[in-house]
Amino acid sequence: MLQSGGSKPKELDEAAELLDEIHTTVGLATPILFVPGNHDCARLGADRDARRLIDALRRGDERLDDALVDDADRARLTERFAAFTAFLERYPQHPASQVTAAPMTWRYSAPHPGGTITFHGLNSAWLANDNRDEKRLQLGRSIVNAHDIDKSSFNVLMLHHPLSWFYDHDEVEPDIRKSFQIMLSGHLHVPREEFTRLAGGRKTVRLGAGATWNPSAERDEDGRPVWKPDDGHRYRVVVLGMGESGPAIRVYPRLWVDARRHFVTDSAHCDEDQSFSEEPVDLPAAPASRVTRSPLATTSEDLEILKVAAERALLEFGKGHTAYPTDLSISEQFEKGLLVGTSYRQYEHAITDNEGPRRAVDDVVARILTGENALLLGRPGAGKSVAMYELARALSTSHLVFPFRLSALRRAYAEWKTTEVRIASARRHGAACVFLLDGLDEASVADGPSAFDLRSVLRDLSKLGPVVVSCRTADFEQFLAEYIAESLDFQASWKLQPWRHDVEFADFVERLRQGSLADETALLRLIHEEPRLQELVSCPLFARMLTLVGAESARNISEIGSLYEQFFQKLSARTDVSLREAGCELGSTSLELWQELAWVTFRNGLLLDESLNLSAALSLIEDIGSRSCIQRSVATIVDVSSTGEDGRFVHYSFFHFLLAGGIESLMRAAGELTEELKGVLSRDLPRPVRHFLVSRLARTREADVLRGLVAVYRELRSGNGSAVTREARLVGCNLIAYITSRAFGEQGESALRDLLADEAEPFTTNSLRWALCHVGAMDIAESFAAELQESARYAAICRGYLLYYHGDLTREASPPFYDDDPTIPWVRARAAILEIMDDVDYFNKVATARIVMDVYTFLTFALYRSEILLSDDCRVIDRVLGRLRDDGNVPDLLFYRLAAMHAATCGFRAVGTVRGQR
Repeated sequence: MLQSGGSKPKELDEAAELLDEIHTTVGLATPILFVPGNHDCARLGADRDARRLIDALRRGDERLDDALVDDADRARLTERFAAFTAFLERYPQHPASQVTAAPMTWRYSAPHPGGTITFHGLNSAWLANDNRDEKRLQLGRSIVNAHDIDKSSFNVLMLHHPLSWFYDHDEVEPDIRKSFQIMLSGHLHVPREEFTRLAGGRKTVRLGAGATWNPSAERDEDGRPVWKPDDGHRYRVVVLGMGESGPAIRVYPRLWVDARRHFVTDSAHCDEDQSFSEEPVDLPAAPASRVTRSPLATTSEDLEILKVAAERALLEFGKGHTAYPTDLSISEQFEKGLLVGTSYRQYEHAITDNEGPRRAVDDVVARILTGENALLLGRPGAGKSVAMYELARALSTSHLVFPFRLSALRRAYAEWKTTEVRIASARRHGAACVFLLDGLDEASVADGPSAFDLRSVLRDLSKLGPVVVSCRTADFEQFLAEYIAESLDFQASWKLQPWRHDVEFADFVERLRQGSLADETALLRLIHEEPRLQELVSCPLFARMLTLVGAESARNISEIGSLYEQFFQKLSARTDVSLREAGCELGSTSLELWQELAWVTFRNGLLLDESLNLSAALSLIEDIGSRSCIQRSVATIVDVSSTGEDGRFVHYSFFHFLLAGGIESLMRAAGELTEELKGVLSRDLPRPVRHFLVSRLARTREADVLRGLVAVYRELRSGNGSAVTREARLVGCNLIAYITSRAFGEQGESALRDLLADEAEPFTTNSLRWALCHVGAMDIAESFAAELQESARYAAICRGYLLYYHGDLTREASPPFYDDDPTIPWVRARAAILEIMDDVDYFNKVATARIVMDVYTFLTFALYRSEILLSDDCRVIDRVLGRLRDDGNVPDLLFYRLAAMHAATCGFRAVGTVRGQR
């Protein structure tokens, strides 16, 4: 129970009297637990040092964490709670604070039928002072983490203020979510309950207390409102126990009815036909010191069928390949000892930058064997498929393991109901199943009924055994976590760790040497000396590609695009040699064949999820050579299914790079193939394809290619005699503006200005202005910002394109895109723009005019939605504005407009914006 006290002796006496009566009446065997609130601290008085300290903390100029470790500052802060600490002396059973730098922070543990329940009390009122406290309070990570968290206990956090009242809430919230199952708060006098997830995992239930008293129209002798019960005020009893389907909390809401003079059940906040509302929770699992593996039962015909199916699924999954060695499958590399063990960190450590220990595959397996669903996250190329195969092999000694890629699961789902019955039968004979789904990010997801409903499939699988899912980190955080939230609950979330050049990569090179496959010690020595290459080998995919490239060619690699070029040139040359040795003659090099394969795949829509309709694609390139020779070449970059009808690119980035190469060839022949190029550019290219294409074009910056792009732009805008729709023409013009600015830089500025001078369409005007800002045209940035401020419609188009580009709008949307509803989420756009601006090389890579527009558009998103930005967001903008403030190329009026927008979205946290004399 949380009880509001007061700083005056009379109020504290009354509070103690009431609480003692409740304690006696209810017959509580445990102590009453207290956390201080804003009425438990004295308002600031004549102590000027205390006022200066608290004002600085409330402005955000200083951090509470730092103040509490300073003896003098801590004494000034603690003195305001003298009456409250004296009040606590009446309750000798109350737990005392044991942390010097976190006074009034305590914990109390008690036995519970499910284990142990531990209450953690925090002081949230350190900076409370007046009716403007909201967003001026700090909680401090040192306070949240003052005590070590026993993860075998059920942990409950108690504090007076809700998290939204702290301006550092975005800093402390991840710590709270990973450590506590329930958070109890008050202050608002409004009962609230909600839950959040950490990476789709354990729920943190947040309960906000109601208030049993309310100010009335009556006044006391000092003219202050008299507080008294009134209709509509509430309190709640929270019970942790077993619910309908497992561990749960039940909240019994009570509502005051003044006419009856007592509290009754608040049925509006109860589940149907119940006197409570119920929310499932996860009880912590006791730590396991060792993994017990039970032998598989062998007495059921269903079980035997499933064992064969599981062996077949593992065999099929292991047939996939990596970038190197290209001629060995993942399973063959595993058997030969060539796979470097994957290391993991728990996801909550990764997102809070807490250096948690690296974990090995056995640690992940141990959690899965307790029945937990697991999530594996990693950036592109992090080795998720290899990690899933390692897990599958480790789990297969005791479980029936079914590893699937999306395409394989889609095929198997047609027989799912039969399989489901067999699994249920096998479980009755002692079998245990685990399901692994690799590449959740590759799923084509859509709302509505479908023969293959991913959410339903995940829900079905989780009923039959633990489910392990791998996914790209960004895709999961930005979209898929919410998409599958109600289908699957992850009790353990892991992030794959990057390779270290002197640990994992060195181990990989040594394994290749011992296996007599390659001796790349020269490459290893080169990487030890080259930081840019060390960064590349942190990604296992790039590390493998570099190994094929070799030390001599690696010296010429400056960025990812050049790595792919060197890799595919080497891979193509090696494949061509193998083809000649096999007596195969093709009408092109393998690299040209692969580019044609990617091109016909893209043009004809032959990819579903990650699955390639290989049979159809090969039929479209059969003029290059015999079918068998083409298949032999293609098998170098495509994992072909056992039927030969479909396949999967060894890595999806291979498809993106090869497609970019095909489009580049088309651009070089734009004069003869204008119509075909118009058709290509009128289809929105995936961002990785754009990046590869720009990288290739930027190396030569051929004037003929630039002239061809401008000519195609003008033809698309005119629309004369073209079957291309208006929407497709806008897509094409936007793409040409993007490519011209990134690939040709200042060389393309004149062409972009000429196109802008003739442009009247708002959407493509927006595209050309962005492009010119990217090449550094400050006069365009100035006029761009002015029109965005003057025209709400134009601003909506500008924001709408960013929502589409970053993925907040569906890819099926057509231009022009509009952000004309403030309820439209901008989660992906927000994260992407912040990531760009927070890059350590941002000011070196990006022109000032583009930086100005990045800041301007980011702030317009918040202003349009009347949002106050998070403190971390404000710090990024603050740093960028600090640089712009000192940049003499930014016009004063434009800078002060940005400063005013920053102040409106960050309030008192905005930095000083007075510019010096130039």
